[in-house]
Amino acid sequence: MTSNSISPIPESSPRKELHLRGKLTFVVFIFFFLLSVLMTYPLIFKLNSAIPGSPPGDNFEYLWKVWWFKHALVDKHVSPFFAPHIFYPDGFYLANAEMTPANTVLAIPLTVVFGYTVSYNLMIFLSFVLAGFGMYLLVYYLTKNPWAGVLSGVIFTFCPYHVAHALKQLPLAGIQWIPLFFLFFEKTLVEKRLRYAGLAGLFYSLSALSSWYYAVSVGLMVLIYALFRVRSLKKFFSAQSLKYAAVFLLVTLVLVGPFIPPYLQFREKGMMRYPLGEVDQYSANIDDFLIPSPFHPVWGGYVLKHLSVLKEDWTENLLYLGMVPLLLALFAFMRRGKEAKVRAFGFVGLASFILALGTTLHILGKRVLIGRFPIPLPILPLFLAFPIFGSMRVWTRFGVMTVFAVAVLAGFGLVELLAQLKGKRDAFLSVVLLTLVLFDFLAVPLPMSKVEPRPVDLWLARQAGMFNIIQLPPDFAGLQMYYSIIHGKRIAVGTGTFLTPDYNIDRYNLKGFPDEASIGVLKKKKVRYVLVDVAHYEAKWQNMCEYLQGRDDFKWVGMMDGIAVFEII
Repeated sequence: MTSNSISPIPESSPRKELHLRGKLTFVVFIFFFLLSVLMTYPLIFKLNSAIPGSPPGDNFEYLWKVWWFKHALVDKHVSPFFAPHIFYPDGFYLANAEMTPANTVLAIPLTVVFGYTVSYNLMIFLSFVLAGFGMYLLVYYLTKNPWAGVLSGVIFTFCPYHVAHALKQLPLAGIQWIPLFFLFFEKTLVEKRLRYAGLAGLFYSLSALSSWYYAVSVGLMVLIYALFRVRSLKKFFSAQSLKYAAVFLLVTLVLVGPFIPPYLQFREKGMMRYPLGEVDQYSANIDDFLIPSPFHPVWGGYVLKHLSVLKEDWTENLLYLGMVPLLLALFAFMRRGKEAKVRAFGFVGLASFILALGTTLHILGKRVLIGRFPIPLPILPLFLAFPIFGSMRVWTRFGVMTVFAVAVLAGFGLVELLAQLKGKRDAFLSVVLLTLVLFDFLAVPLPMSKVEPRPVDLWLARQAGMFNIIQLPPDFAGLQMYYSIIHGKRIAVGTGTFLTPDYNIDRYNLKGFPDEASIGVLKKKKVRYVLVDVAHYEAKWQNMCEYLQGRDDFKWVGMMDGIAVFEII
Protein backbone atom coordinates (compact mmCIF):
# COMPACT_ATOMS: atom_id res chain seq x y z
CA MET A 1 0.00 0.00 0.00
CA THR A 2 1.49 3.34 -1.03
CA SER A 3 0.88 6.73 0.49
CA ASN A 4 -1.07 8.00 -2.50
CA SER A 5 -3.24 5.08 -3.60
CA ILE A 6 -5.14 2.14 -2.26
CA SER A 7 -3.41 -0.42 -4.46
CA PRO A 8 -1.62 -0.47 -7.80
CA ILE A 9 -4.75 -1.08 -9.88
CA PRO A 10 -4.38 -0.30 -13.60
CA GLU A 11 -6.41 2.63 -14.87
CA SER A 12 -7.95 0.31 -17.43
CA SER A 13 -9.89 -1.61 -14.75
CA PRO A 14 -12.21 0.96 -13.08
CA ARG A 15 -14.81 -1.70 -12.21
CA LYS A 16 -12.24 -3.76 -10.33
CA GLU A 17 -10.94 -0.67 -8.60
CA LEU A 18 -14.46 0.29 -7.54
CA HIS A 19 -15.03 -3.22 -6.19
CA LEU A 20 -11.81 -3.14 -4.15
CA ARG A 21 -12.66 0.33 -2.87
CA GLY A 22 -16.03 -0.96 -1.72
CA LYS A 23 -14.41 -3.86 0.10
CA LEU A 24 -11.94 -1.50 1.76
CA THR A 25 -14.77 0.80 2.85
CA PHE A 26 -16.63 -2.15 4.38
CA VAL A 27 -13.48 -3.32 6.20
CA VAL A 28 -12.92 0.18 7.59
CA PHE A 29 -16.52 0.36 8.83
CA ILE A 30 -16.10 -2.98 10.63
CA PHE A 31 -12.81 -1.70 12.04
CA PHE A 32 -14.49 1.33 13.59
CA PHE A 33 -17.38 -0.80 14.85
CA LEU A 34 -15.06 -3.24 16.65
CA LEU A 35 -12.74 -0.51 17.87
CA SER A 36 -15.74 1.37 19.30
CA VAL A 37 -16.72 -1.78 21.21
CA LEU A 38 -13.26 -1.79 22.82
CA MET A 39 -12.88 1.96 23.37
CA THR A 40 -16.33 2.36 24.96
CA TYR A 41 -16.16 -0.78 27.11
CA PRO A 42 -18.35 -1.87 28.87
CA LEU A 43 -21.14 0.05 27.08
CA ILE A 44 -22.10 -2.60 24.53
CA PHE A 45 -22.30 -5.25 27.27
CA LYS A 46 -24.70 -3.24 29.44
CA LEU A 47 -27.15 -1.98 26.84
CA ASN A 48 -30.25 -2.66 28.94
CA SER A 49 -28.95 -2.16 32.47
CA ALA A 50 -26.86 1.03 32.59
CA ILE A 51 -26.00 4.18 30.67
CA PRO A 52 -22.66 6.02 30.34
CA GLY A 53 -21.89 8.59 33.00
CA SER A 54 -21.36 8.53 36.74
CA PRO A 55 -22.51 10.08 39.00
CA PRO A 56 -25.91 10.32 37.31
CA GLY A 57 -26.94 13.75 36.02
CA ASP A 58 -27.78 15.22 32.63
CA ASN A 59 -27.53 11.77 31.05
CA PHE A 60 -30.79 10.78 32.73
CA GLU A 61 -32.49 13.93 31.45
CA TYR A 62 -31.76 12.77 27.90
CA LEU A 63 -32.70 9.20 28.71
CA TRP A 64 -36.10 10.60 29.71
CA LYS A 65 -36.31 12.54 26.42
CA VAL A 66 -35.61 9.42 24.37
CA TRP A 67 -38.51 7.76 26.23
CA TRP A 68 -40.77 10.83 26.03
CA PHE A 69 -40.58 11.36 22.25
CA LYS A 70 -41.61 7.78 21.62
CA HIS A 71 -44.28 7.87 24.36
CA ALA A 72 -45.77 11.15 23.10
CA LEU A 73 -45.76 10.36 19.38
CA VAL A 74 -46.36 6.60 19.32
CA ASP A 75 -48.35 5.89 22.49
CA LYS A 76 -50.28 9.12 23.18
CA HIS A 77 -50.33 10.68 19.68
CA VAL A 78 -49.61 14.17 21.07
CA SER A 79 -46.92 16.76 20.42
CA PRO A 80 -43.65 15.92 22.17
CA PHE A 81 -42.85 19.63 22.50
CA PHE A 82 -44.79 19.88 25.79
CA ALA A 83 -44.78 17.50 28.78
CA PRO A 84 -47.58 18.51 31.21
CA HIS A 85 -46.42 16.22 34.03
CA ILE A 86 -42.95 17.80 34.40
CA PHE A 87 -42.58 21.11 36.33
CA TYR A 88 -46.18 20.53 37.39
CA PRO A 89 -48.49 22.49 37.48
CA ASP A 90 -46.82 24.65 34.80
CA GLY A 91 -45.64 21.83 32.55
CA PHE A 92 -42.41 21.54 30.58
CA TYR A 93 -41.90 23.17 27.20
CA LEU A 94 -39.02 21.17 25.75
CA ALA A 95 -37.75 24.29 23.95
CA ASN A 96 -36.48 25.23 27.42
CA ALA A 97 -33.59 22.90 26.58
CA GLU A 98 -32.12 20.79 23.80
CA MET A 99 -34.79 18.58 22.22
CA THR A 100 -32.04 16.94 20.12
CA PRO A 101 -34.41 15.52 17.47
CA ALA A 102 -31.50 13.91 15.61
CA ASN A 103 -31.31 11.60 18.61
CA THR A 104 -34.79 11.53 20.13
CA VAL A 105 -36.74 11.27 16.87
CA LEU A 106 -34.31 8.98 15.05
CA ALA A 107 -34.24 6.74 18.13
CA ILE A 108 -38.01 6.10 18.06
CA PRO A 109 -37.83 2.87 15.98
CA LEU A 110 -35.10 1.54 18.27
CA THR A 111 -37.12 2.53 21.34
CA VAL A 112 -40.21 0.77 20.00
CA VAL A 113 -38.27 -2.45 19.41
CA PHE A 114 -35.71 -2.51 22.24
CA GLY A 115 -36.87 0.00 24.87
CA TYR A 116 -35.54 3.43 25.79
CA THR A 117 -32.39 2.32 27.65
CA VAL A 118 -31.07 0.17 24.81
CA SER A 119 -32.08 2.87 22.33
CA TYR A 120 -30.21 5.58 24.25
CA ASN A 121 -27.08 3.44 24.49
CA LEU A 122 -27.17 2.56 20.82
CA MET A 123 -27.34 6.24 19.87
CA ILE A 124 -24.24 6.88 21.99
CA PHE A 125 -22.42 3.84 20.59
CA LEU A 126 -23.28 4.64 16.98
CA SER A 127 -22.00 8.18 17.42
CA PHE A 128 -18.53 6.66 17.88
CA VAL A 129 -18.81 4.26 14.97
CA LEU A 130 -20.20 6.84 12.55
CA ALA A 131 -17.94 9.72 13.65
CA GLY A 132 -14.86 7.62 12.94
CA PHE A 133 -16.21 6.20 9.71
CA GLY A 134 -17.48 9.59 8.49
CA MET A 135 -14.11 11.19 9.15
CA TYR A 136 -12.42 8.36 7.27
CA LEU A 137 -14.64 9.02 4.23
CA LEU A 138 -13.88 12.75 4.36
CA VAL A 139 -10.10 12.48 4.73
CA TYR A 140 -9.83 9.63 2.25
CA TYR A 141 -11.69 11.79 -0.26
CA LEU A 142 -9.34 14.69 0.42
CA THR A 143 -6.05 12.75 0.44
CA LYS A 144 -6.80 9.49 -1.44
CA ASN A 145 -4.90 7.73 1.35
CA PRO A 146 -6.77 5.16 3.48
CA TRP A 147 -4.23 5.27 6.32
CA ALA A 148 -4.76 9.01 6.64
CA GLY A 149 -8.53 8.51 6.73
CA VAL A 150 -8.33 5.87 9.45
CA LEU A 151 -5.96 7.95 11.58
CA SER A 152 -8.15 11.06 11.31
CA GLY A 153 -11.22 8.98 12.13
CA VAL A 154 -9.60 7.58 15.27
CA ILE A 155 -8.51 11.05 16.41
CA PHE A 156 -11.93 12.60 15.91
CA THR A 157 -14.19 9.91 17.32
CA PHE A 158 -12.17 8.94 20.41
CA CYS A 159 -11.10 12.47 21.37
CA PRO A 160 -11.75 13.37 25.05
CA TYR A 161 -14.39 15.93 23.99
CA HIS A 162 -16.52 13.17 22.49
CA VAL A 163 -16.01 10.81 25.43
CA ALA A 164 -16.86 13.52 27.98
CA HIS A 165 -20.13 14.44 26.32
CA ALA A 166 -21.06 10.82 25.66
CA LEU A 167 -20.99 10.46 29.45
CA LYS A 168 -23.20 13.45 30.07
CA GLN A 169 -24.98 15.13 27.16
CA LEU A 170 -26.50 13.13 24.33
CA PRO A 171 -26.90 16.18 22.01
CA LEU A 172 -23.21 17.05 22.14
CA ALA A 173 -22.18 13.43 21.63
CA GLY A 174 -23.72 13.70 18.16
CA ILE A 175 -20.56 14.78 16.36
CA GLN A 176 -20.86 12.08 13.71
CA TRP A 177 -22.69 14.25 11.18
CA ILE A 178 -19.98 16.96 11.04
CA PRO A 179 -17.43 15.13 8.82
CA LEU A 180 -20.20 13.86 6.55
CA PHE A 181 -21.44 17.42 6.09
CA PHE A 182 -17.96 18.64 5.15
CA LEU A 183 -17.52 15.65 2.84
CA PHE A 184 -20.55 16.52 0.74
CA PHE A 185 -19.84 20.24 0.96
CA GLU A 186 -16.39 19.53 -0.51
CA LYS A 187 -17.91 17.22 -3.11
CA THR A 188 -20.30 20.00 -4.11
CA LEU A 189 -17.36 22.36 -4.61
CA VAL A 190 -15.32 19.84 -6.61
CA GLU A 191 -17.86 17.75 -8.52
CA LYS A 192 -20.61 20.37 -8.78
CA ARG A 193 -23.65 18.14 -8.42
CA LEU A 194 -26.96 19.21 -6.93
CA ARG A 195 -27.43 15.93 -5.06
CA TYR A 196 -24.26 16.59 -3.11
CA ALA A 197 -25.61 19.99 -2.09
CA GLY A 198 -28.77 18.23 -0.92
CA LEU A 199 -26.76 15.68 1.08
CA ALA A 200 -24.73 18.51 2.59
CA GLY A 201 -28.04 20.04 3.69
CA LEU A 202 -29.12 16.71 5.18
CA PHE A 203 -25.99 16.25 7.27
CA TYR A 204 -25.86 19.90 8.35
CA SER A 205 -29.48 19.53 9.48
CA LEU A 206 -28.62 16.43 11.49
CA SER A 207 -25.76 18.32 13.15
CA ALA A 208 -28.08 21.23 13.95
CA LEU A 209 -30.79 18.89 15.23
CA SER A 210 -28.27 17.14 17.46
CA SER A 211 -27.41 20.40 19.22
CA TRP A 212 -28.10 24.03 18.43
CA TYR A 213 -24.47 24.67 19.40
CA TYR A 214 -23.49 22.66 16.33
CA ALA A 215 -25.95 24.59 14.18
CA VAL A 216 -23.99 27.75 14.98
CA SER A 217 -20.43 26.41 15.23
CA VAL A 218 -20.59 24.21 12.12
CA GLY A 219 -22.39 26.95 10.19
CA LEU A 220 -19.78 29.56 11.05
CA MET A 221 -16.86 27.25 10.37
CA VAL A 222 -18.09 26.14 6.95
CA LEU A 223 -18.32 29.80 5.92
CA ILE A 224 -14.68 30.25 6.91
CA TYR A 225 -13.77 27.01 5.14
CA ALA A 226 -15.55 28.08 1.96
CA LEU A 227 -13.92 31.52 1.89
CA PHE A 228 -10.40 30.10 2.14
CA ARG A 229 -11.19 27.06 0.02
CA VAL A 230 -12.68 28.96 -2.93
CA ARG A 231 -10.50 32.08 -2.55
CA SER A 232 -12.38 33.98 -5.26
CA LEU A 233 -15.35 36.04 -4.04
CA LYS A 234 -16.61 36.17 -7.62
CA LYS A 235 -16.73 32.38 -7.76
CA PHE A 236 -18.12 32.25 -4.22
CA PHE A 237 -21.15 34.35 -5.25
CA SER A 238 -21.52 32.98 -8.77
CA ALA A 239 -24.91 31.93 -10.15
CA GLN A 240 -23.87 28.27 -9.98
CA SER A 241 -22.82 28.59 -6.33
CA LEU A 242 -26.11 30.27 -5.46
CA LYS A 243 -27.99 27.38 -7.09
CA TYR A 244 -26.22 24.88 -4.87
CA ALA A 245 -26.78 27.12 -1.87
CA ALA A 246 -30.51 27.23 -2.65
CA VAL A 247 -30.72 23.41 -2.66
CA PHE A 248 -28.75 23.25 0.59
CA LEU A 249 -30.99 25.84 2.26
CA LEU A 250 -34.18 24.20 1.03
CA VAL A 251 -33.22 20.82 2.52
CA THR A 252 -32.14 22.49 5.75
CA LEU A 253 -35.36 24.50 6.02
CA VAL A 254 -37.53 21.43 5.46
CA LEU A 255 -35.71 19.37 8.09
CA VAL A 256 -34.86 21.98 10.72
CA GLY A 257 -37.77 24.38 10.21
CA PRO A 258 -40.42 22.44 12.18
CA PHE A 259 -38.29 22.58 15.33
CA ILE A 260 -37.55 26.32 15.27
CA PRO A 261 -40.93 27.95 16.21
CA PRO A 262 -40.95 26.75 19.85
CA TYR A 263 -37.59 28.41 20.40
CA LEU A 264 -38.68 31.65 18.75
CA GLN A 265 -41.55 31.90 21.23
CA PHE A 266 -39.12 31.80 24.13
CA ARG A 267 -36.83 34.32 22.44
CA GLU A 268 -39.75 36.74 22.10
CA LYS A 269 -40.31 36.46 25.86
CA GLY A 270 -36.68 37.45 26.46
CA MET A 271 -35.88 34.16 28.21
CA MET A 272 -33.08 32.98 25.92
CA ARG A 273 -30.14 35.06 27.07
CA TYR A 274 -27.41 34.45 29.60
CA PRO A 275 -25.65 37.00 31.81
CA LEU A 276 -22.14 37.82 30.70
CA GLY A 277 -20.56 36.67 33.97
CA GLU A 278 -22.02 33.18 33.63
CA VAL A 279 -20.90 32.92 30.01
CA ASP A 280 -17.38 33.96 30.95
CA GLN A 281 -17.18 31.06 33.42
CA TYR A 282 -17.62 28.65 30.51
CA SER A 283 -14.81 30.08 28.40
CA ALA A 284 -12.07 27.61 27.51
CA ASN A 285 -8.60 27.99 28.95
CA ILE A 286 -5.69 27.92 26.51
CA ASP A 287 -4.26 24.96 28.42
CA ASP A 288 -7.48 22.94 28.00
CA PHE A 289 -6.27 21.93 24.55
CA LEU A 290 -3.07 20.50 26.05
CA ILE A 291 -4.23 18.82 29.30
CA PRO A 292 -4.87 15.06 28.90
CA SER A 293 -8.15 13.38 29.79
CA PRO A 294 -8.96 12.57 33.44
CA PHE A 295 -10.58 9.34 32.17
CA HIS A 296 -7.24 7.81 31.20
CA PRO A 297 -6.56 4.60 33.21
CA VAL A 298 -2.89 5.50 33.77
CA TRP A 299 -2.63 9.24 34.40
CA GLY A 300 -6.31 10.18 34.66
CA GLY A 301 -6.30 10.18 38.47
CA TYR A 302 -3.44 12.67 38.58
CA VAL A 303 -5.12 14.94 36.02
CA LEU A 304 -8.42 14.84 37.91
CA LYS A 305 -6.79 15.60 41.25
CA HIS A 306 -4.28 18.25 40.26
CA LEU A 307 -5.54 19.87 37.05
CA SER A 308 -9.29 19.42 36.62
CA VAL A 309 -10.01 21.06 39.98
CA LEU A 310 -8.91 24.35 38.43
CA LYS A 311 -11.97 24.37 36.17
CA GLU A 312 -15.50 25.54 36.92
CA ASP A 313 -16.94 22.49 35.15
CA TRP A 314 -14.09 20.26 34.04
CA THR A 315 -16.26 18.11 31.79
CA GLU A 316 -16.86 21.15 29.59
CA ASN A 317 -13.13 21.79 29.35
CA LEU A 318 -12.01 18.45 27.92
CA LEU A 319 -10.59 19.76 24.67
CA TYR A 320 -7.31 17.83 24.60
CA LEU A 321 -6.01 17.57 21.04
CA GLY A 322 -3.39 14.89 21.61
CA MET A 323 0.33 15.28 21.01
CA VAL A 324 0.53 13.10 17.88
CA PRO A 325 -2.46 14.77 16.15
CA LEU A 326 -1.21 18.25 17.00
CA LEU A 327 2.32 17.60 15.74
CA LEU A 328 1.04 16.00 12.53
CA ALA A 329 -1.37 18.90 11.96
CA LEU A 330 1.39 21.46 12.42
CA PHE A 331 3.65 19.46 10.11
CA ALA A 332 0.94 19.42 7.44
CA PHE A 333 0.40 23.16 7.70
CA MET A 334 4.12 23.87 7.50
CA ARG A 335 4.63 21.64 4.46
CA ARG A 336 1.36 22.16 2.58
CA GLY A 337 -0.08 25.36 4.01
CA LYS A 338 -0.28 26.98 0.57
CA GLU A 339 -2.78 24.38 -0.63
CA ALA A 340 -6.34 25.66 -0.47
CA LYS A 341 -7.75 22.63 1.39
CA VAL A 342 -5.01 22.57 4.01
CA ARG A 343 -5.11 26.31 4.52
CA ALA A 344 -8.92 26.27 4.82
CA PHE A 345 -8.90 23.63 7.56
CA GLY A 346 -6.08 25.47 9.28
CA PHE A 347 -8.19 28.62 9.54
CA VAL A 348 -11.20 26.59 10.69
CA GLY A 349 -9.04 25.26 13.51
CA LEU A 350 -7.70 28.69 14.41
CA ALA A 351 -11.08 30.43 14.29
CA SER A 352 -12.84 27.77 16.37
CA PHE A 353 -9.96 27.82 18.88
CA ILE A 354 -10.39 31.57 19.35
CA LEU A 355 -14.17 31.28 19.68
CA ALA A 356 -13.84 28.45 22.22
CA LEU A 357 -11.79 30.79 24.41
CA GLY A 358 -15.01 32.72 25.00
CA THR A 359 -15.39 36.32 26.09
CA THR A 360 -12.13 36.90 27.98
CA LEU A 361 -8.74 35.18 28.12
CA HIS A 362 -8.31 32.38 30.69
CA ILE A 363 -5.29 30.26 31.62
CA LEU A 364 -5.29 27.46 34.23
CA GLY A 365 -8.87 28.21 35.18
CA LYS A 366 -8.24 31.88 35.93
CA ARG A 367 -9.02 35.03 34.00
CA VAL A 368 -5.90 36.82 32.75
CA LEU A 369 -5.84 40.44 33.89
CA ILE A 370 -3.89 43.50 32.84
CA GLY A 371 -4.01 45.47 36.01
CA ARG A 372 -7.64 45.03 37.07
CA PHE A 373 -9.01 44.54 33.59
CA PRO A 374 -9.59 41.24 31.75
CA ILE A 375 -8.34 40.74 28.20
CA PRO A 376 -11.39 40.80 25.89
CA LEU A 377 -11.65 38.31 23.04
CA PRO A 378 -13.51 38.55 19.68
CA ILE A 379 -16.59 36.75 20.95
CA LEU A 380 -17.33 39.51 23.47
CA PRO A 381 -18.69 42.05 20.94
CA LEU A 382 -20.55 39.25 19.13
CA PHE A 383 -22.16 38.17 22.40
CA LEU A 384 -23.24 41.72 23.17
CA ALA A 385 -24.45 42.61 19.67
CA PHE A 386 -26.23 39.51 18.35
CA PRO A 387 -29.06 37.71 20.20
CA ILE A 388 -28.13 34.27 18.84
CA PHE A 389 -24.72 34.53 20.50
CA GLY A 390 -26.30 35.89 23.67
CA SER A 391 -28.26 32.66 24.03
CA MET A 392 -25.09 30.52 24.06
CA ARG A 393 -23.55 29.90 27.45
CA VAL A 394 -20.77 27.31 26.94
CA TRP A 395 -18.30 28.57 24.35
CA THR A 396 -15.89 25.73 25.11
CA ARG A 397 -18.16 23.62 22.88
CA PHE A 398 -16.79 25.41 19.82
CA GLY A 399 -13.63 23.43 20.59
CA VAL A 400 -15.12 20.41 18.83
CA MET A 401 -14.41 22.19 15.55
CA THR A 402 -10.80 22.70 16.63
CA VAL A 403 -10.52 18.96 17.26
CA PHE A 404 -12.20 18.33 13.90
CA ALA A 405 -9.77 20.57 12.01
CA VAL A 406 -6.73 19.10 13.77
CA ALA A 407 -7.93 15.57 12.96
CA VAL A 408 -8.26 16.43 9.26
CA LEU A 409 -4.87 18.15 9.17
CA ALA A 410 -3.28 15.20 10.97
CA GLY A 411 -4.40 13.06 8.03
CA PHE A 412 -2.64 15.44 5.64
CA GLY A 413 0.39 15.33 7.94
CA LEU A 414 0.52 11.55 7.77
CA VAL A 415 0.34 11.64 3.95
CA GLU A 416 3.23 14.08 3.87
CA LEU A 417 5.23 12.00 6.34
CA LEU A 418 4.67 8.81 4.31
CA ALA A 419 5.70 10.66 1.15
CA GLN A 420 9.08 11.31 2.77
CA LEU A 421 9.50 7.55 3.16
CA LYS A 422 8.60 7.01 -0.51
CA GLY A 423 6.25 4.10 0.13
CA LYS A 424 8.51 2.25 2.57
CA ARG A 425 6.93 0.86 5.74
CA ASP A 426 3.75 2.89 5.31
CA ALA A 427 1.66 0.36 7.19
CA PHE A 428 4.15 0.02 10.04
CA LEU A 429 4.44 3.77 10.69
CA SER A 430 0.68 4.27 10.36
CA VAL A 431 -0.08 1.50 12.85
CA VAL A 432 2.47 2.92 15.30
CA LEU A 433 0.87 6.37 15.13
CA LEU A 434 -2.62 4.87 15.45
CA THR A 435 -1.51 2.94 18.53
CA LEU A 436 -0.03 6.07 20.13
CA VAL A 437 -3.24 8.04 19.54
CA LEU A 438 -5.45 5.24 20.87
CA PHE A 439 -3.34 4.93 24.02
CA ASP A 440 -3.32 8.70 24.51
CA PHE A 441 -7.14 8.83 24.23
CA LEU A 442 -7.83 5.65 26.20
CA ALA A 443 -10.78 6.04 28.60
CA VAL A 444 -11.82 2.52 29.53
CA PRO A 445 -13.69 1.35 31.40
CA LEU A 446 -16.30 4.05 30.85
CA PRO A 447 -18.08 5.02 34.08
CA MET A 448 -21.67 3.76 33.99
CA SER A 449 -24.84 4.46 35.99
CA LYS A 450 -27.39 1.74 36.61
CA VAL A 451 -30.84 2.21 35.14
CA GLU A 452 -33.18 0.73 37.70
CA PRO A 453 -36.21 1.76 39.77
CA ARG A 454 -35.90 2.60 43.44
CA PRO A 455 -38.19 1.09 46.07
CA VAL A 456 -39.87 4.47 46.52
CA ASP A 457 -40.68 4.71 42.81
CA LEU A 458 -42.27 1.26 42.82
CA TRP A 459 -44.27 2.24 45.91
CA LEU A 460 -45.47 5.45 44.25
CA ALA A 461 -46.49 3.51 41.16
CA ARG A 462 -48.83 1.41 43.35
CA GLN A 463 -50.58 4.45 44.81
CA ALA A 464 -53.95 5.12 43.20
CA GLY A 465 -54.68 8.28 41.27
CA MET A 466 -52.59 11.06 39.74
CA PHE A 467 -50.81 13.47 42.08
CA ASN A 468 -47.76 15.70 42.31
CA ILE A 469 -44.51 14.72 44.05
CA ILE A 470 -41.16 16.33 44.66
CA GLN A 471 -37.77 15.12 45.84
CA LEU A 472 -35.59 17.40 47.93
CA PRO A 473 -33.09 18.84 47.57
CA PRO A 474 -34.18 19.87 44.05
CA ASP A 475 -30.80 18.91 42.55
CA PHE A 476 -30.33 16.17 39.94
CA ALA A 477 -33.76 16.94 38.52
CA GLY A 478 -32.86 15.02 35.37
CA LEU A 479 -32.76 11.89 37.47
CA GLN A 480 -36.22 12.72 38.86
CA MET A 481 -37.50 13.05 35.30
CA TYR A 482 -36.30 9.51 34.64
CA TYR A 483 -37.96 8.21 37.82
CA SER A 484 -41.25 9.68 36.60
CA ILE A 485 -41.19 7.02 33.87
CA ILE A 486 -41.31 4.36 36.62
CA HIS A 487 -43.93 5.78 38.96
CA GLY A 488 -46.03 7.59 36.33
CA LYS A 489 -46.86 10.54 38.59
CA ARG A 490 -46.40 14.28 38.14
CA ILE A 491 -43.24 15.94 39.44
CA ALA A 492 -42.86 19.54 40.55
CA VAL A 493 -39.27 19.82 39.31
CA GLY A 494 -37.37 19.35 36.08
CA THR A 495 -34.29 20.60 34.34
CA GLY A 496 -33.58 22.69 31.29
CA THR A 497 -31.45 25.43 29.81
CA PHE A 498 -33.79 28.41 29.96
CA LEU A 499 -35.98 28.25 33.06
CA THR A 500 -38.58 30.83 34.04
CA PRO A 501 -37.66 33.43 36.69
CA ASP A 502 -40.54 32.18 38.88
CA TYR A 503 -39.21 28.63 38.82
CA ASN A 504 -35.69 29.80 39.66
CA ILE A 505 -37.08 31.70 42.66
CA ASP A 506 -39.03 28.64 43.79
CA ARG A 507 -35.97 26.44 43.35
CA TYR A 508 -33.91 28.84 45.45
CA ASN A 509 -36.56 28.80 48.20
CA LEU A 510 -36.71 24.98 48.13
CA LYS A 511 -33.04 24.85 49.08
CA GLY A 512 -34.06 26.20 52.48
CA PHE A 513 -36.32 23.21 53.23
CA PRO A 514 -38.01 22.79 55.71
CA ASP A 515 -38.39 26.54 56.36
CA GLU A 516 -41.73 28.27 55.76
CA ALA A 517 -40.73 29.68 52.36
CA SER A 518 -39.98 26.20 51.02
CA ILE A 519 -43.16 24.72 52.46
CA GLY A 520 -45.09 27.58 50.87
CA VAL A 521 -43.64 26.55 47.48
CA LEU A 522 -44.68 22.92 48.05
CA LYS A 523 -48.26 23.92 48.79
CA LYS A 524 -48.39 26.33 45.86
CA LYS A 525 -47.32 23.50 43.56
CA LYS A 526 -49.96 21.19 45.11
CA VAL A 527 -47.38 18.59 46.14
CA ARG A 528 -48.81 15.52 47.83
CA TYR A 529 -45.69 13.50 48.61
CA VAL A 530 -42.32 14.95 49.58
CA LEU A 531 -39.33 12.64 49.12
CA VAL A 532 -36.28 13.64 51.14
CA ASP A 533 -32.81 12.38 50.26
CA VAL A 534 -31.59 11.80 53.80
CA ALA A 535 -27.90 11.42 52.84
CA HIS A 536 -27.82 14.98 51.54
CA TYR A 537 -28.91 16.54 54.83
CA GLU A 538 -26.65 14.36 57.01
CA ALA A 539 -26.38 15.87 60.55
CA LYS A 540 -29.44 18.08 60.06
CA TRP A 541 -31.70 15.16 59.26
CA GLN A 542 -32.71 14.16 62.80
CA ASN A 543 -33.85 17.67 63.69
CA MET A 544 -35.58 18.06 60.32
CA CYS A 545 -37.45 14.80 60.77
CA GLU A 546 -38.64 15.68 64.27
CA TYR A 547 -39.72 19.14 63.09
CA LEU A 548 -41.73 17.78 60.15
CA GLN A 549 -43.36 15.03 62.23
CA GLY A 550 -44.42 17.68 64.70
CA ARG A 551 -46.30 19.71 62.05
CA ASP A 552 -50.02 19.21 61.54
CA ASP A 553 -49.73 19.51 57.75
CA PHE A 554 -47.03 16.83 57.31
CA LYS A 555 -47.63 13.10 57.77
CA TRP A 556 -44.77 10.63 58.11
CA VAL A 557 -45.10 7.75 55.60
CA GLY A 558 -41.85 5.86 55.96
CA MET A 559 -38.22 5.36 54.94
CA MET A 560 -37.43 3.56 51.69
CA ASP A 561 -33.76 2.85 50.97
CA GLY A 562 -32.51 6.22 52.17
CA ILE A 563 -35.49 8.22 50.92
CA ALA A 564 -37.83 9.56 53.61
CA VAL A 565 -41.44 10.04 52.48
CA PHE A 566 -43.84 12.63 53.89
CA GLU A 567 -47.41 13.33 52.82
CA ILE A 568 -48.71 16.89 52.85
CA ILE A 569 -52.24 16.87 54.22
